[in-house]
Amino acid sequence: MRFLITICALFFLNSCGYTPLYNSSNEYGNFSFNIKALEGDDKINTSITKNLKMLEESESKKKLDININTQYSKEAISKNLSGKTSIYRLTVNAIFEVYLEDNARTFVISKSSEISASDDIFKQNRSEINTRENLSKIIVQELITKLDLIK
Repeated sequence: MRFLITICALFFLNSCGYTPLYNSSNEYGNFSFNIKALEGDDKINTSITKNLKMLEESESKKKLDININTQYSKEAISKNLSGKTSIYRLTVNAIFEVYLEDNARTFVISKSSEISASDDIFKQNRSEINTRENLSKIIVQELITKLDLIK
């Protein structure tokens, strides 16, 4: 009985156009990135570069030259009664100058997130690093989406 159910499931999944959620093909387009210049926050630049390389297609016909300029800021937005900061806003601003053949485009993407302050400095730093990484991923996804629209 299980064998029959397995065969039926395979038949239906094959014929309905099912594709795995995390397959090896790039869902974001077919780009190859050549990063010409990096300016600004080194940690953000490293994270953005790493995320772009993960989405890159080596066999791509669309070769993009990119200049990246990033800024990172951390500001106190809430304080408790004793005057200690209780909530921080982390903001990442990225300016991408993208060159595709003779076409040049500039994209400005800004993302921010709020984190709670902690008395444990290690926990606070870890939270800040994780938030910075997540904001970088979101920025790269938005850049790829914008690049897909200009094809």
